[in-house]
Amino acid sequence: MPGPVSRKGDVLVTGHGCDGFTVLAVPFQATVFALGMLVARIGDITVEHLITCGPNCCPHVAWVNTGEPTVLTSGIMTATTGHSADLGQMVTGAMTVWAGGGGSVDGQVPLGPGF
Repeated sequence: MPGPVSRKGDVLVTGHGCDGFTVLAVPFQATVFALGMLVARIGDITVEHLITCGPNCCPHVAWVNTGEPTVLTSGIMTATTGHSADLGQMVTGAMTVWAGGGGSVDGQVPLGPGF
């Protein structure tokens, strides 16, 4: 799913009760950045947040479930907005750094280095 690259601190909809939103924690890679923030991949985790457990809310950590199959970051599929995370999906990312195909930001198609 082409889209803005998701990074540490980007927001996801959790898809469950108690906390409807959370953010990504520090990714398990330390070399690839987008707009100064570490790029997220499948398996990278969220910060601890609350999930419904019976009548209560309990802390839990979730992870990025899917990524862009055509773009690898340190050998693992890169997360972009719209990819599955926790029981929901990523909703924010680097609006000027796209992965997985053409995209449009304010009517402009992002191009690769040197363009």
